[in-house]
Amino acid sequence: MITVQGFNGVVKEIQIFTTVLMTPDNRTIIIPNSAITSGAIENLSSAGTRVLETLVPIDPHEDMEKVRRIFEEVAKKSPGFLAELPITAPVLDLSPTATVLGFRYSVTPDLYLDAQAYAKEAVRKRFHAEGISGEHEP
Repeated sequence: MITVQGFNGVVKEIQIFTTVLMTPDNRTIIIPNSAITSGAIENLSSAGTRVLETLVPIDPHEDMEKVRRIFEEVAKKSPGFLAELPITAPVLDLSPTATVLGFRYSVTPDLYLDAQAYAKEAVRKRFHAEGISGEHEP
């Protein structure tokens, strides 16, 4: 999977004047080779892993260790989860209304989008079930 000219996709064909990408949602993107050779190309799958990061604001009074345990449980059930790499949740921002954690874990590149959607929904459901509050009004 690559990103070129603002499009993410898998190269399906390289022709004389164009390159054909297939996006994760099955759109076909045809990009002139001149645009590819004159710009940056980001290879999203060459490392064999992708780090998924979901920003999660929680009420500053919530138990961060409890939240981190939930993150770990969610990550371990995620599509494409890679157990050999660490699950982390550092504090990325502090305010009077929220502590923002960056929920991070590694997945296989082919399941990145599925894992991203899963993480957001699973964390929301677990927070609701556990009575954990997100950002609150001052």
